[in-house]
Amino acid sequence: MVGNYRITQHADIRMQQRGLCNGQIELVMKHGEPTDDGYVMTKRAVEESIAELKYEIKMLERLRNVNVIDIQGSIVTAYRVNGRRVHRMIHR
Repeated sequence: MVGNYRITQHADIRMQQRGLCNGQIELVMKHGEPTDDGYVMTKRAVEESIAELKYEIKMLERLRNVNVIDIQGSIVTAYRVNGRRVHRMIHR
């Protein structure tokens, strides 16, 4: 299975012959350009996906030690905590 897709025996054989694994197929389907019969990983799609992932990495670095409190599905507050407090929160 790749995502919600079943891989046919033919596709499995061809993927093996071409050195493609399920994870790579998932990436093409996630980041590639949709076509009439599937997806294609164009140069533009690769560049856009890399830019998006770099931005996400930058945001993740900025969010280190941010704590978000949710109670019964509602976010009630968010704040930064120090590393020691993070350790205590995780290892209760």
